[in-house]
Amino acid sequence: MRLSPDDCERIFAGEPPLKVWREFREMAVTDLRRETGIRVDRLEKLERGLVKPTSAEKRKLARALDVAVFNLEPHGSHYSGCSALDVDEDAIIAGAEEPDVY
Repeated sequence: MRLSPDDCERIFAGEPPLKVWREFREMAVTDLRRETGIRVDRLEKLERGLVKPTSAEKRKLARALDVAVFNLEPHGSHYSGCSALDVDEDAIIAGAEEPDVY
């Protein structure tokens, strides 16, 4: 499964990948808590980027969201490609090439 171009853009803009992937999987924070055993307040801090996950938390989160651990790493606007994020890079490029209609 791949992220949508809009979701990829959210990550490029610096939004925490954990939040993007959780919402993409249509999970509530409480669902993620149930799957990982990580407290809700800790998950909220992780999603806002206020704290960094431990190695064990990264593995639990990746397993619960069915993604590779590296997909949960922040990339920001400096990230140069979507393929490493398991997204459809061609769709993003095609969307960027569509002319604006006013």
